[in-house]
Amino acid sequence: MTKRRILLLGLLGACLAAPGTAQTIPFLDGGQKRAYDLSRAAATGSEAALEELRSRANDGDRWSAMQFGWLHHTGKAPKAGRDIKIAMKAYRKAAKIASDSAAITGNPLAAYNMGLIYLYGDDGVESDPHEAAKWFSAAAGDETKVFVPAAMNLANLFEYGFGNVAQDLAESARWYRAAAAHKEPYALYKLGAMLANGIGVAANPFEAQIKLEAAAKMGSTDAMYILSRLSMVDHGLTEKNPVNAAKWLLIASENNPQFKKLANEAMSKLPRDKQNSAKNMAMAWLKSYGRPMPRTDYRVPLNTLTQ
Repeated sequence: MTKRRILLLGLLGACLAAPGTAQTIPFLDGGQKRAYDLSRAAATGSEAALEELRSRANDGDRWSAMQFGWLHHTGKAPKAGRDIKIAMKAYRKAAKIASDSAAITGNPLAAYNMGLIYLYGDDGVESDPHEAAKWFSAAAGDETKVFVPAAMNLANLFEYGFGNVAQDLAESARWYRAAAAHKEPYALYKLGAMLANGIGVAANPFEAQIKLEAAAKMGSTDAMYILSRLSMVDHGLTEKNPVNAAKWLLIASENNPQFKKLANEAMSKLPRDKQNSAKNMAMAWLKSYGRPMPRTDYRVPLNTLTQ
């Protein structure tokens, strides 16, 4: 196989406000739904709802403690407004953690929101990426039960390294793979690019193509670009295919003007009949998959497992 490095697109922190899809997780129990309903009422000004959340939290209800923390984290608590200290105290109660050295065993949303506070720093709380990673790891679960927003933050942290968290590309690929299993398009793109380049994982152009095509179907123009580059490499079982490369660039240029020049250059190198083939293939693809990609902001505190 010809050894060529496929250009990997990506900027530091890009996935934290990345294209994404909703991860739908139903309410786990009646207590979770009751706490959510009270939180919604409190966010619209109901002091009685806030007081009931406080009471339920003090009685040990983790979901009520998490919602009480979220209201103070986001400034939606009636009269009280935004108070990070109260939010963190409530999140710790929800996560069943009594000290910094104790295990985090409770509410995943509380753990996730604590991770955000420590990642960025907030209102007197200094940024501590290592501490953030601890909380995100507690929220993320494992490969069998993944909370995608936490997995995406972990993947990003380990991909680039940040503050007191060292770069660990294998760990980054592990979390991108976990999120990709839930059809998160940016995770599919990043994992595909890592597989194409052998970054953090063993190079596997065939698996890379599967992941990248899945991301492309969800509108990832970056995935389309990597696919165009893969089409220009002889992998042993598949030959170099300039027509396919041009097709991917034409598709990408429809949604992102930055690829227009590359698409024109690729087309100019093809004879007229091959240009027509590339155009027809691109039009057929766009007819089936030409929808815009949704976006998910992984920097926002959450109070529901469904984004």
